[in-house]
Order: sequence, then C-alpha cells, then structure tokens
Amino acid sequence: MTPSVPSPASTSAAPAAPALAVRDLAVHAGPVEIAAHVNLTLYPGRMLALVGESGCGKSLTAAALGDLLPPGLTATAAQPSTLRAGPRGLAYVFQDPGVHLNPVLTVGTQLAEALAAAAVPRRQHRDRLLDLLARVGLPDPPRVAASYPHQLSGGMQQRVMIAMALALSPRALVADEPTTALDVTVQAKILQLLRHLQLVENLAVLLITHNLGVVAQVADDMAVMYAGRIVEQGPVPDVLRHPAHPYVRALLRALPTLHGADTAAPLHEIPGRVPPPGARPPGCPFAPRCVAAQPDCSLAELSLRPLSPLSPDRSTACLHPLA
Repeated sequence: MTPSVPSPASTSAAPAAPALAVRDLAVHAGPVEIAAHVNLTLYPGRMLALVGESGCGKSLTAAALGDLLPPGLTATAAQPSTLRAGPRGLAYVFQDPGVHLNPVLTVGTQLAEALAAAAVPRRQHRDRLLDLLARVGLPDPPRVAASYPHQLSGGMQQRVMIAMALALSPRALVADEPTTALDVTVQAKILQLLRHLQLVENLAVLLITHNLGVVAQVADDMAVMYAGRIVEQGPVPDVLRHPAHPYVRALLRALPTLHGADTAAPLHEIPGRVPPPGARPPGCPFAPRCVAAQPDCSLAELSLRPLSPLSPDRSTACLHPLA
C-alpha cells in the first residue's frame, strides 16, 4: 500500500533551481498557431497542474516539452534545450495504459526495454525491474513481470506505465490525464501513488487534467490554459479560493456541488465554446465568452503579468482581473 503523503498545502516552498523551465513555447500546425507564449517551470518535489477545457492545448503543450508532437506539428521555444526527453530528463505517463502497453510482450520484457534505453547494464535488468514494480505498489512483482498487459487490471497497467517512466530516472514526470480510463477508487490510488513518488523521488511532476477536484487534492501549483494560452498561474489554494481571471472563476462556478442539490437551480455553464486554432478572436481569446468583458479586451492580447507586487507568485493574463 502506498504510504500517506502530506497535502499540497503542507509542502515546503519551491526550491530555487527548477528541474525544467521552458520559456515562450509555441506549437504550430503550418501557419496555424496551436499554442503560444507558454512559460512553465517545474520544481523538484512539487506538482504543477495544467488545467483547462478540452481543446485548450494542454496535451500538445506537454508533448512539445519532450519533442513528442505528432507529424505536421512543430514547436519552438526561447530555450530549445528544454524540449528534450530521455534519461535524467522527461518521462511520460499517458492516459489509457491498455493502449500504450504492447499486448504481445510481457510486462518484464517491456520494462527491460525501458531499462536498456536508460543504459542500465543487462545483467541488472531483472533486479531493477522487480524493484520498480515494487516501488509502484504492485504485489508479487515476479508474477506481474511474467504477465501480459491483458492479464492485469487497469490500475495495475497504469502502475506498470509509471514504473516504466521511473526506469528512465527522470528529473521530471509528465502525467497526461493518467486516471481518465480508471474507476474512481483506482483513480484515487494512482493519484496518491504519483504524489508519493513525487515527494520520495523528489520528482518534478506536470499533471495534465481538467478535473479541478484532482488539482485541489494533489497539486502544489496550477496553470490554467485557454485557447493555447496560459491565463492564470499560481499556488493551488490561492487560485482556487481567489481566482483572478474570469475564465478561472467561470470554471469554478460550473463545478457541480452537493449543496442545494435538492433544488431546481440549474448548473452554471460557460456560454460558447473554445475557439479552434486559426479562428481565435483578436485581443483576449476569452472575451467573446466573458460576462465581464470590456471594449478594450478585444484590442490587444495580454501576456501573463504579476497580479500585484505583493503576490509575485500569482500571475494572470487579464486587463481587468477579478481578485
């Protein structure tokens, strides 16, 4: 069983040296801009959640960090050296592990391939892969190593994926919707495992999700993305309690709650939809959906800036922040 871990609010302040920092990241499909002006900093022992509606560019941004974009897409950044995966760099855990594990190879064989990619001597593979399986909480590692993916449950498959990521001894781990295909009970266990490994292994973790409840449970910091731009960033408790960007406040209002569930009050919704790449409006991309939009919101796009001199760790891309 995974040991209990501190809540996000109880972790120490971020250290000075980041595990990964990317500045002015942009993703393009030919002349069409998918994401732009993305700044992300991942610190050892901390989890940054990248949040937003489907179609906001979260997964493509994460893929660009490790140069894993599909054909036809390109990425640029002010610090291109950060766009590299591999041993001691980035490792990934994707959603739906049954799709990403090879169905005709045993778990042990696939883990051995990961260890070979990390230049671990072949004579050490057996002991190392069994240790990795034990570290992610899988019972009876020898049996799991001899199993094929279809012989394991979805939660066990995802733990194997996490073990494969750890085989690379990464500084940073990208978890892209790692619990989407799992039931609620297993989701909680996988999130607890990620949090435990983050602290014990001193990993910097980037968690891609649209679930703000998950963010509140396990993340230290969060960046909210809309239409390929980060519109707000800061410590999780501060952003969730006092959102500055109207989009973040709208996301929070749209969350269903049990309070008043017996009334006929309708759920809040955000009117309209995320504009597709190539059809984004001038100025603030959220302005057409924003109930607080003003005429100057459509004139010029605003990059992230500190919310106030007293809150240097809070930033927003809004001319008229709410907090």
